Amino acid sequence: MDLAPSRKLSSQTIVLAAITRIEMEGVEALSMRSLARHLGVEAMSLYHYFKSKDELLDAVAEELVIRARPRVDTPWDQALRDCFAQHVAMARQFPRTAPLIYSRLLRDGHSLGLMEWILERLAEAGVPSDQRLHWFRLYGTVVDGFGLLISRRALQGHLIKPQTLRPYPHLQLAMSAAKTGKGRIDESLSLGIEWLISGISMAAKQAHQVRKRGTDASKDCV
Repeated sequence: MDLAPSRKLSSQTIVLAAITRIEMEGVEALSMRSLARHLGVEAMSLYHYFKSKDELLDAVAEELVIRARPRVDTPWDQALRDCFAQHVAMARQFPRTAPLIYSRLLRDGHSLGLMEWILERLAEAGVPSDQRLHWFRLYGTVVDGFGLLISRRALQGHLIKPQTLRPYPHLQLAMSAAKTGKGRIDESLSLGIEWLISGISMAAKQAHQVRKRGTDASKDCV
């Protein structure tokens, strides 16, 4: 439904309208002209806020990043679970728009702030500084990968048809778990984040043991 021409424009209004249009028609169909029609304004009005469609799509991706960040301070492990859950929920709610997070260069303060927030949680967990970047990348890969999977499934359903699996016995066996209820996507989501949390905890514990042995050795020398 197009907005009334009298509606006051703002960058946030344009971004939210762009998300609506993308969910209706896809990213490829979005243009500054069609978005202006949707908002009931001249196309040139949008260029006061965004220099190009490319810049607008960056802003759309940033909006989704904001929505993916938890709003409540909790212990590091629950905070990372909450962030993961928020991200998956966002991918389900905006399946056509969510993939922009993986294809755009995120450089706004909100994106950098989320990166900083995740690294802070890893520091809180006790992960040593020289390992945090590795765990940060791994966490991001798991979150983004599941987010992309969820958005694709929301649009296309199951991507692999049963009849195409006959030449691939191991894949057929793995996919058959979904029929028994043991391979549900929600279970994969839960297992994925819990395995990751366990790995972070183990890395922190090992680092603590190494530091403790070093401290004990120093005391023995004294």
